[in-house]
Amino acid sequence: MKITLLSKPGFSGNMLVRKIEEVAKSQLMDIEVFLNEHLQEADVVLLTPQRNEDLKEIKKVVKVPVGVISLKDYGLLDGSSIIKYAKQLIQK
Repeated sequence: MKITLLSKPGFSGNMLVRKIEEVAKSQLMDIEVFLNEHLQEADVVLLTPQRNEDLKEIKKVVKVPVGVISLKDYGLLDGSSIIKYAKQLIQK
């Protein structure tokens, strides 16, 4: 699964990518995570809560599921919950 994470510039986006990758590796999942790139190659696009206002526009641009990470999962850097959410979006 390829996840593109759209985040505003800053340190938290990189930290979130690392957390998702750590969880994926520990659970032997084949997941690639890109930060603010490879939008068209992604299986799912996830926006950080700060990008919530961009949801409608992003949905117009990509042909894959798009969702906003919950503030709780984002704040806790909960890679496991974020992967679960990404899978749910793909299965819809």
